Amino acid sequence: MAIRLQRLFKNSKQEKSYAVISFNNSLITEIANPALTSVNIFPYQFGEKAAQLLLEKSRKSASQKVIIPHQIIERELTIVF
Repeated sequence: MAIRLQRLFKNSKQEKSYAVISFNNSLITEIANPALTSVNIFPYQFGEKAAQLLLEKSRKSASQKVIIPHQIIERELTIVF
């Protein structure tokens, strides 16, 4: 989705500014032209925490707020179109 937006904005004749960032740090973000900045979410840890929360929910534990570790991978497209 971010790649498609990047192309749309790049070819846009409007004089507005846009910023695009992707999520999940897929390979396509590295090979895009220009390369897209992305958020890396560490899928293994994400899944592990989701399973843990499901088990706790089945035991009727109170809901809790969870922050999953992440990392912003800055690439070429940190500029605004």
